[in-house]
Order: sequence, then structure tokens, then C-alpha cells
Amino acid sequence: MSANGACKVVMTADMKTQNVEIDETLLSSEAYVIENAIKVAVNNALEDAKDTSAKKLKAVTGGLTDGLPGF
Repeated sequence: MSANGACKVVMTADMKTQNVEIDETLLSSEAYVIENAIKVAVNNALEDAKDTSAKKLKAVTGGLTDGLPGF
């Protein structure tokens, strides 16, 4: 979600975009404002997806991958 909540991106734990929502009020903004809102929302969604993926992996492995490169 962007800082002001005008743009929201939802991703799955395997980094697939599931949903994108853009508030109509944002659409009347200049292009750079819309672009920045999308960029922030995508980056936040990616971070959330990575966190979810890591939690799922830890639950499956019991934490055995902690500290291993690439995990």
C-alpha cells in the first residue's frame, strides 16, 4: 500500500501480483505522483510477500534454514 493508501498491491508469497487497486482521487494527480504511489505499493507488497514466504519456510523447516545463504 502506498503511504497515503491511494494505491494498494496484493501479492502472493511466491511474488505473483494478485490484485491492484488505485483510488479514483489518485487518477487526477500528475503522472509522477501516480507512478510513485504504484512504486511504493509494489515495493511494500514485495516486502510483505518475502516476509510471508520466509515465515512459511520457517514453519515447514522448523528454522533449519536460519543462517544459510540463499534462504
